[in-house]
Parts: sequence; structure tokens; C-alpha cells
Amino acid sequence: MPLSVPNRWFLLIIFLAVCFRVYDISTESLWVDELHSLNTAQLSPISLVKADAQDNHPPLYSLLLHYWIKLTGNSECALRSLSVLFSLGSIIIFYFLVLKLTDYPTALYTTALCAFSYFQVHYAQEVRSYACALFLALVSIYMMLLLLDRRHKLHAIIYLITTVLLIYTHYLGIFILLGQQIYVIYLRYYRKQERIPIGRFFLLQLIIIILFIPWIHIFILRALDLRREFWVTPPDIYTIPKTILVYAGTYSFFGILVFFLMMAVMVYSYSVTKWNTKDTPIVFAGIFFLIPILAPLFISLFWSPLYIIRLTIVSSVFLYFLVGIAIRNIRRPFLRTVVFLLLVFCSAANLYIYYSEMNKERWHEAVDFVDKNATSGDLLLFHAPFGQRGFVYYSSRSDLKSVPVPLQGYDITEYDLADIKSRIRFHKQIWLILTHARDEKKLLDYLQSELIQQEKKEYISYGVNSHKPYVGIAVYRFLKN
Repeated sequence: MPLSVPNRWFLLIIFLAVCFRVYDISTESLWVDELHSLNTAQLSPISLVKADAQDNHPPLYSLLLHYWIKLTGNSECALRSLSVLFSLGSIIIFYFLVLKLTDYPTALYTTALCAFSYFQVHYAQEVRSYACALFLALVSIYMMLLLLDRRHKLHAIIYLITTVLLIYTHYLGIFILLGQQIYVIYLRYYRKQERIPIGRFFLLQLIIIILFIPWIHIFILRALDLRREFWVTPPDIYTIPKTILVYAGTYSFFGILVFFLMMAVMVYSYSVTKWNTKDTPIVFAGIFFLIPILAPLFISLFWSPLYIIRLTIVSSVFLYFLVGIAIRNIRRPFLRTVVFLLLVFCSAANLYIYYSEMNKERWHEAVDFVDKNATSGDLLLFHAPFGQRGFVYYSSRSDLKSVPVPLQGYDITEYDLADIKSRIRFHKQIWLILTHARDEKKLLDYLQSELIQQEKKEYISYGVNSHKPYVGIAVYRFLKN
């Protein structure tokens, strides 16, 4: 049986999405967050859960990665391929989700924008939980739609399972639950849809909360820790525009997305005046675009700063949904096609920039330089201490002495400097490897006063959000004075 035209386009989009996500997947080194995921996943399952309990993340993704490593190994390609699978699954689910509420053209426009988005491609090539959380969030939302429409027990079971898995993958799942509650209340009380099983739906959400109880005390402890100390800066009036700019990648594409976002608002306003059901998809997309942004923004303003753009990854796909609705409402087919191709061209340009820049810390090159020039017994100082993970992963040397600086905490103390002084007496050559350093000047001033600096190498990377160069890793070589 031949495929229909929309299905052919959908398969082409999926094929291109696969190509974009596997291309260059192992060219860049693992960066510090990916190395943290790897280190945690290599622990035993019990130790892994305990480690995540001390961190700011639930344990499900680490457990999945643990068994994925046993199956595929721990190369860059193998590690990142798990996120690629989740990202592709998100595109497929998202297509059917949009199709459930709209029509084939809107679903194709939206899915294409998602497939070609550099923001989505970047996190599909990241050994972190974001792609997994996005997939589970979209499955949960899609099952919610089917459950509200058909009330099938299977939909309720899948909804329950995926939503529980979501909040055990990342705490952003709590914001998805909030968005679902708002959407159900909107249908029941604003749209006056009496058939909506609101009691049954909130019973399911209560069961989800009960199933999360084993982790709730850890969640509360981490929330209190955030108020005491967290590295995230407070949001400001530019936070939301910055978020959309990051989704877009460039200022030109940002302008286009904002224009079509405003167009979607105008379509909604027109729909409301006519009192028809066309506004429901726009309200739906608007809720799941805004809630994952506004909820952490509100918490950041009134509790503790925790707004990080990558944690709003669910919002990004619903922005594409709103843009897809706006494109679909362009009446002239020729103009609609031109606009869609313009958006695709902008996405392709962003991907070209993404592939041509080194976005992550260049551990492979930095470690290769040290491996080739270090002599047996050299002392390696790592500041910040977690930079040691990158060296261990990429180095082939086992005859070098590694020391984290500081030994405890984040700030370098006089005790740490005294410890360094006692160590350098026994080594002719000392290396300092800086990445994410907090007390760089203090440490450098001390070493330059005690030793002779022989060489300095900087490994430049480009911020995936800003495209601006920064020193991802700096390597200094010292000799005894």
C-alpha cells in the first residue's frame, strides 16, 4: 500500500533529523557536565542513586545510562547516541501530538522546525537528561490528550507510567504536571466541555505524587540547599527574550520567530471573537510554552535563582507549534510555502554555524598536549577539581600525579597553597590545568612566584548560546625555580 503524501514528507523529516543528530556526534570532546553523567553512571546502581541524591537530579537517567554503557560502551558516540534516540522519539511523538489537535500541514511544519532546530540538535548530542526528559514529557502530554478524548484504560496506564518516569528523570516534570492541570481546567470550566473526566484525571495526578513520595524528602532537601548556595544568576527583564533567542540561535531567526509568535496570538484573538474551537490548539501550545518558562522564573524571583534556559527545552518545541499554527493560517499557499522555506533556511544556517564551531571544552586536544610533553612523575594540578575527570577519560598516561585544587570546597585557602608548596618540592615539572576556575588569579600568582612558567596553551570554545569565544581549558607548564 503506497504511502500518502503527508507520510512521505514525515519520513523525509525523520530521515533528515537522524542525519543532523548523528553528524559530527563524536568530533567534540565530552564536557564537564557530560563527564559528570558518565562518572555517575559508572557507579553501581545503589551508589548511583546515592550520588544523585546528593546532586540536583533524580536518578532515572543515570540508571538508563548505566545499562546503556554496559550495552554500547563509553565512547563519545556510544554515550551520546542514547540522547539521539530520545530526541528522535520526541519528534515522532510530537508529530502525532500536533496532528491530534490540528491537521497534516501544521504537524509537518511544526515537526520540521523541531527536527532542524540547532537547539534540539545540540541537546540530542549531549550526555545529559534533557532529551530523555523531553521525550517523556511529550509522551505524557500526548497520553493526556488521548485520555481526555477516549478515556481508555491503556492510555491512563501509559500516562501514569511515563509521567512518573518523567519526574524521576528531571524535576522539570513538575512544571509539566502544572501545565496539564491548567489545560484540563481550561477545557472543563472555560470551554465548558462537560465530558472532560476532571475527577479521574486529578486522581491520576494524586497517584503520581504518591509514587514520587520515596524521593520527595530528597527533593525538599535539595530545594533548601538551592536557597543556601547555587551558581545560577538571578533572572532579569531580558530573561524571556534571551530564552527565545537561544531557541532561535541568531538575531535574524529570533526576529522571525517573534513575528510568527505574535501572529499566533493574533490568530487566537480572532478565534476568540468568533467563539470557535480553533483557539484550543493555540491555548494548548501557549500553556506548554509558557509554564516551563514562567514557573521556574517565578521560583527564581521569590525563592532561589534556578532558571536555566536548557531546562526549558519543552517550551522550545511548543514555540515551534505556535509558529507552525501561524504559518498554517497564511491564506495564500505560495506565500505559506515561501515563509516555511525561509524558516528552514534559517534553521539550516544555524546548524552550519553549530557544526563549524567547537562548542564544548576541547579535552581531547588539551590532554593530548600534556600526554606528549609530560615526563614521568610530573605533577598535575586541576582547578576546578572536576577538570580531573576530563583528563582521566582522555589520557593514556598512568605515570603522572594528579591533585585537585582546592582539596575541598570551591575556594582556594592558605591550607591549599601550603599543600601545593609541600608537593612541588618532589617534582621537576608541574602542570596547571584550568577549567571553570573560581580562584584562577590567586592560584596563578602563587605558582608564578614559586616556579618558572615555561608555556601556556589556551583551548578556545564557542558558547552554544552566544557563539562568543571563551577559554574552555587553559594549560600551564612550570619548572622549579
